[in-house]
Amino acid sequence: DRLARVMQHLALDEPFITTLAGARIQAKGERALFMREPGELLRSGTPDQVLAPGEQTVWDGRFEITTQRVTVIAPLTGHAAQLPPAQRAALHDVPVRARAALPVVLDGDQAACPLLEETPGVSVRNLVRERLLAAAGAVEREP
Repeated sequence: DRLARVMQHLALDEPFITTLAGARIQAKGERALFMREPGELLRSGTPDQVLAPGEQTVWDGRFEITTQRVTVIAPLTGHAAQLPPAQRAALHDVPVRARAALPVVLDGDQAACPLLEETPGVSVRNLVRERLLAAAGAVEREP
């Protein structure tokens, strides 16, 4: 029922904000943003993950991260000031509510967000669209 109501709202050209399954959905005009609800991030307690070279993980259910070096992946919350200047500037284009749940690569006292800028030795694949389609029943058969 809740999903049906969200779909009805998306079909209209009216702004709205709601939550569904730990996601914040914010729509205005032709644009809809699906973001991790910040409180959900705290409740789920997304832990830092240490990846070995060549290791792959699905982080926070949204991003497939592969590394070519030892890498610590963590939520951005509390690490934004450690980002390089170009990434801190790019962060201003990300809605405030979406920032805390972005993944960062921690390296000593430095951090890098591979979603904001290419990070050497780290590749990221966004899984959100295909997982949303699967959850909505739009995927009949996976490859």
